[in-house]
Amino acid sequence: MTLYENCCTRVCGFLGSLTTKLFNKAEEVLLENILSHDLWCRLLAEDVWCFLVRYGSADLCRDQVNFLVELMKQSPPAFQPPSPLLSLTVRLIKCLAPEHQAELTQSLGASDDPVSLRVLASCVQGFSDPGLCQGVIHSVSEICSWLLREITTTEEYTQEDLHRLVLCLSCLCELLGQNDTIPLAVQPHVTSSITDTIGRLWKGIVASDWLNTSLSLQCLGKLILLSSYLLLSLDNDVLDKILTGMSSCVQQESSVHLHLTLVYFLRSFGKVRLPASPEQPQMLKRLSDLFVATLTSSDLFIYHHGLSAFTKFAEETLHEAVVPSCIEDQPGLQDCVVQFINKSPYTCSGELSRLDFLRIVPPCRIGVDMDSDSGVSDHQSGPSSKRPRLMENVNHRQVSQQ
Repeated sequence: MTLYENCCTRVCGFLGSLTTKLFNKAEEVLLENILSHDLWCRLLAEDVWCFLVRYGSADLCRDQVNFLVELMKQSPPAFQPPSPLLSLTVRLIKCLAPEHQAELTQSLGASDDPVSLRVLASCVQGFSDPGLCQGVIHSVSEICSWLLREITTTEEYTQEDLHRLVLCLSCLCELLGQNDTIPLAVQPHVTSSITDTIGRLWKGIVASDWLNTSLSLQCLGKLILLSSYLLLSLDNDVLDKILTGMSSCVQQESSVHLHLTLVYFLRSFGKVRLPASPEQPQMLKRLSDLFVATLTSSDLFIYHHGLSAFTKFAEETLHEAVVPSCIEDQPGLQDCVVQFINKSPYTCSGELSRLDFLRIVPPCRIGVDMDSDSGVSDHQSGPSSKRPRLMENVNHRQVSQQ
């Protein structure tokens, strides 16, 4: 048992022994910590909150989910619900009784506000009814497709347009990113509409111009990620535009977050077969240069994920000439790739100690879509009723956020 598991078990045991009249105070403390800037406090508060919901009744779980959804709707910024609250809400939705899951989807599906869309898109795997899951997929994908078409008709993007663009791209990434774990069935005409819109977006932007602000940078990252899910449907000229844009981002030393998104795109590119054309050699050259920039990165996090992406690409690609061109001019890089495939321990060059190595590794958790709710564990869809209790003044509680 790890230190964290030991602490979590003891806190859960303590809160489970509290009387009913003290539970509202416990919830206030948990909410304060889940909005904390400290990662471990957030994780502990989220796990303990899930324990309390499982320890209580089905009605309690429903009330907690409704409370968190309303809280996110009241929390700025309006277009981006707080990630800790969203992560907790997704976990609690898995614990809802089937009839309460149906009630939630009806209430959230009746509006297209940002919080409702993000919650529905993020919790698709948590629904116990396959029909309910499919209904959510249809609803969210159609709304996002319509919003994307509306956004791309504007000549200049305002702040509100960019917020809406991030929302749509994030929701679609949530849906399409789960395609490997659940059988998705987005309507063909919706998928075609999304693909066409993404193509128009790439043709109408200059990627390097989207590195200036955090909002536009987030838009670009989500656009690249969504494109990686639609690679096999994108036209050759759109792929050329994407590779060109990614090359300019790497040359301008973009953020680690964006670079990791580029790495995931490269990992998925092995399934693409570029048709013979005058542009093909240049596109393969850009692809090779992107891999070289990733495999020679001084950031160990990018380097490690780059090795994983390169080996995945090498296993799947039909353009085998790209593989040797990425490593033949880099002394020692071929050995690193072989060691990675053989799962050999990483050896630091020079006199770098293990402690120094750990200090330069970024202390962050990276998911597939870079803001996914990793760490969400699978729970039974129907919570067990153990000790029912009432929430006191849930809807009237005032929450102060620092």
